[in-house]
Amino acid sequence: MAGFTYALNTPEVNPHLPQFIIGYGSLMQEHSKRQSAQQVGSNYPVMVKHFERAWCVWGKRRGLNTTYLGVRPNKARQFNAVYYQVAAKDLPTYDKRERHYQRVNVGLQDLQALTKKPLPDGQYWLYVVRKVRQPPHQNYPILQSYVDIFLAGCLELQARFHLPHFARQCITSTNNWHNSWVNDRACKAEPRMASLHTQQRVDKLLQTYLPVLFKHIKPLNKA
Repeated sequence: MAGFTYALNTPEVNPHLPQFIIGYGSLMQEHSKRQSAQQVGSNYPVMVKHFERAWCVWGKRRGLNTTYLGVRPNKARQFNAVYYQVAAKDLPTYDKRERHYQRVNVGLQDLQALTKKPLPDGQYWLYVVRKVRQPPHQNYPILQSYVDIFLAGCLELQARFHLPHFARQCITSTNNWHNSWVNDRACKAEPRMASLHTQQRVDKLLQTYLPVLFKHIKPLNKA
């Protein structure tokens, strides 16, 4: 992702300022983000400028190899996300959850509110990729359970703030959708984070905006 750099360091937290996390994957879903800290603020939609979201981080999920979403600086790109307030004492908990990423401070000039509510003053934190990006691979596929959580959060924001295209933007502003993609919804180790109704809505989104890839999602046991 050439042409733009962003300091990959973690500045000190200013105890005199409110603290906000920018969520762009699983943190976009209210239930998922509250697994790390219960006392957090509600999600609000935001556009993040000069960064790119993509499937680019190899890791494990419930014992399965997978590729997660990540972001890196890219002056030509932007993506939709959420921001929510957290207590400074809870940031280390999120750092542990997002251990494959580096927490960086994003300035208000790189953020655009997607509602009439102006962005509050404070420190805004974004978890960016530490290493060279690693796109999905047959040994590190996209897992449907993670897609469900990501897009369930997008659908929550779309409904709550009456943003008719928000969920679509979540898909179209994400790079590296790939045919190395596995449906693990039936995996017993995976607690259902999205209801059956939400899964059906996710499927409809994917059928509409990623029809070829959706058609070739593989069952877990055939991957």
